[in-house]
Amino acid sequence: MSFNDVPVFEPHLFEEDDNAKELVCKNIINKLITQQITPSQAAEAVDEWVVRDSTTKYDKFRKRDPPFTLNPGGNAFDDGPNTCGLVDMVIRIVAHICSAYPPGHIVQDSLVEFFQALKALPRHDAPDVTYKHDLTEDCGNDECGSDKCGTDDLTFEGKVTLWAFGTKSYSWRNWDFFNEAEDIAYPFSDVEVLGSEKQLRWRNLQSFISRLTALELLDCSCACALPYLLPNHVSYPNLEVHKMGGPRRITGDLVAAKYWLETDKIRKFVFRQCKKNLDSGPGCHTYWNMSTWNQLKSQLSFISSSERFEQQIRDLAQSLREKMESEE
Repeated sequence: MSFNDVPVFEPHLFEEDDNAKELVCKNIINKLITQQITPSQAAEAVDEWVVRDSTTKYDKFRKRDPPFTLNPGGNAFDDGPNTCGLVDMVIRIVAHICSAYPPGHIVQDSLVEFFQALKALPRHDAPDVTYKHDLTEDCGNDECGSDKCGTDDLTFEGKVTLWAFGTKSYSWRNWDFFNEAEDIAYPFSDVEVLGSEKQLRWRNLQSFISRLTALELLDCSCACALPYLLPNHVSYPNLEVHKMGGPRRITGDLVAAKYWLETDKIRKFVFRQCKKNLDSGPGCHTYWNMSTWNQLKSQLSFISSSERFEQQIRDLAQSLREKMESEE
């Protein structure tokens, strides 16, 4: 099978241990990916479910005597209004299934349009249980953030704005895509077996998340395949030791990473981020800097000139390097 083939894989949407909330959300997503409803209809259904669930639980807690108290053994985030948790669930489900669909597939388009439809909904708030203090600060409770955190550290009067894709408050919600990338493209995975499910899912994931990033829905730079092409990446092969598998692994990563460089909009995003020289910044942006940009160009030159790689891969590397140079 060549890397241009476009099979669709089993999305593994439903799991045996799905709870009631997951089943509600997944049934909506299932109707979307089976084309029973449109992205806009799916967005409206998900929004209605999130607001209804959180509001109902908030009202129940408010009516308790005394108000907003947990039952013995209760968990505030399971029993109370947990809007953030439901939003995370929606994104996590999409992150888990998106690699099943190849670039240009109608379901990939539908999933992107689903996020766009959520973002297009009028901004509105929903109740949310949260901590009274900033979790990045020391509150004096060594177990804060765990199930053992005292109820005194919690408030049921929090509010979450739905659906603020593209804003700072949603910027950290990309980590489910990072986890999917880690699950697919770990060192010595079948990404190096061209035409394998792992290799094609890696390509599919990169196609999807580059679109989310370019559309300013979620910045998924943390899951980007471009750093996998650099010799200092943990998954980069030793070409002297792995003379066959090494070039195949680089090929698999290049076929996936190309979606960050081929189209003008996402390539310009990458170049802008590199020009900001964010090499000392926190989180997933640490590799966006001009040093990385130049290393990528060097790697593409290496691939395009090395007889270790098939001619179509060498041509792809040359084309991507030329596109990078056009930004400078």
